[in-house]
Amino acid sequence: MDQDEKPIGGMNDQRRRTKLPAKLILMKKNIFEAVDFECRKSDVSMRQVFNKVDSDGSGSIDVREFKIMLQNMRVNLGDDSSAQQIFASMDFDNRGKVTWDQFNEDVKKYLKKSIHDLEEEERLLHLDDQMEEPVIPTGGGGRLGST
Repeated sequence: MDQDEKPIGGMNDQRRRTKLPAKLILMKKNIFEAVDFECRKSDVSMRQVFNKVDSDGSGSIDVREFKIMLQNMRVNLGDDSSAQQIFASMDFDNRGKVTWDQFNEDVKKYLKKSIHDLEEEERLLHLDDQMEEPVIPTGGGGRLGST
């Protein structure tokens, strides 16, 4: 696959998402629904919300800025690790930053799909990761090349 090509869903080969447990998938969906609701209520765009928490103007947010966004929206996840796991699930390229495009792609996906569909997609994504190791048939005797 060429570097510019992207598989179905816009994901590139290097993308490794953090696997989220079902309860965090639900939390993530609720967060994005809250962001969407606040945007509609306040008549601001999702991009404006993102830019507001991008305090250094880098065009991406780090986990600290993500937590500030959650605080601003009065979202309490209970513990710090939940926020970190949700953030890591948006950090498609594992750089410690989430770009506007990554954030927007994830928000749109989570607003559009049901919890069941999101959980199934998560399960299949990580099942796919486990199957990347090639399986070499042994030919019956337990050794390669035996007949």
